[in-house]
Amino acid sequence: MAVIWASLPRHFSRIVTALAVVLASACASTPAIAAADRIYVSLGDSYAAGYQPTGGPTGGFAAQVAARSGLRLVNYGCSGVTSDGMLNDPGCRSDAAAPGAPDYGGVPQAGAALAFLRRYHAQVSLVTIVVGGNDVRPCLLTDASPEPVTTHRSEPATTQPSPLMA
Repeated sequence: MAVIWASLPRHFSRIVTALAVVLASACASTPAIAAADRIYVSLGDSYAAGYQPTGGPTGGFAAQVAARSGLRLVNYGCSGVTSDGMLNDPGCRSDAAAPGAPDYGGVPQAGAALAFLRRYHAQVSLVTIVVGGNDVRPCLLTDASPEPVTTHRSEPATTQPSPLMA
């Protein structure tokens, strides 16, 4: 596990650490709360948002986990977000947000979720973070693959090289 943790980008490991601290403090002082009042917070990209290539956002695995566990889902998922965007991009376009997603109010996804966790820490039972799939997209555009990679909406991806490749 230490090898995986060490390979994460520094800013991403900070957000995971912050979430862990908030959750640990919640577990240490959580009174008994009815299952119907327990909350599941989902963060991340299209996997978290529940995007389906054939039908748009449907809630995906987060909605299924919430339904099966009896937890109330608060889904901050945003299709297309990268690890950096999760920490730094303000808000999420309504067409990219998870069904019923809360409004970020111009705050990055991680910041909005942390504010929520601080406020409702005693009720939060589960947090999932699914992000990273969009981080590798720029790496797919190389001289060896002259055809542009397409997005989930079949729009041509940018053909500008990634800063990592420059």
